[in-house]
Amino acid sequence: MAASTKVKLSIYGLGLSIATVLLFVFWGPPERVEYSGRSYEHPHILTHEEFTEQFQGEGLPTGDTVRGMEVLLSEKGQKTVKKYDTVPTVLMLKEHQNKYLVYSLQGGP
Repeated sequence: MAASTKVKLSIYGLGLSIATVLLFVFWGPPERVEYSGRSYEHPHILTHEEFTEQFQGEGLPTGDTVRGMEVLLSEKGQKTVKKYDTVPTVLMLKEHQNKYLVYSLQGGP
């Protein structure tokens, strides 16, 4: 009985992952995401070329993820966030090799 329970949980988890991916693909990125306790809204979708041109290739992985997407920040931005214990005003997420989402920080301190 324990083995069948594990199989059901595994299948349910897989179904949830597929549903999440399908929602994102067909309905676009979420309008709002949370990162470091702050809200970011209104994503701009950029290709790799657009991202590189706009941010001069400054996006480096931070080691964090939001909704399974890698968080990117410039080296200078990473130092500033760490030094002043703050959050970035622009949240850059890498969905895959040719798709980036750029969100703006919302609200006050």
